[in-house]
Amino acid sequence: EFAVEKAVKEKKASLVIVASDASSSTKEAYLAMCKNRNIPIVEYSNKTGLGKSIGKEFRAAVAVCDKGFSESIAERMNSYPEI
Repeated sequence: EFAVEKAVKEKKASLVIVASDASSSTKEAYLAMCKNRNIPIVEYSNKTGLGKSIGKEFRAAVAVCDKGFSESIAERMNSYPEI
């Protein structure tokens, strides 16, 4: 998750996706960071599902840094809740 935090703080992230089973403190921390930088943040799946979606074991959060890719993901995730 250090890479996600770094991408957000450097304003390289175009979208942040947080696992639904991430701790409330994790969600609150990413929400605050993203809101301060006007970066969209959504909740999706669980840690295992989010990790598998990027070919990893599990992840509490993922940053999407490609603007076009993040827009495509956001379009498909309109039915998922924002944090």
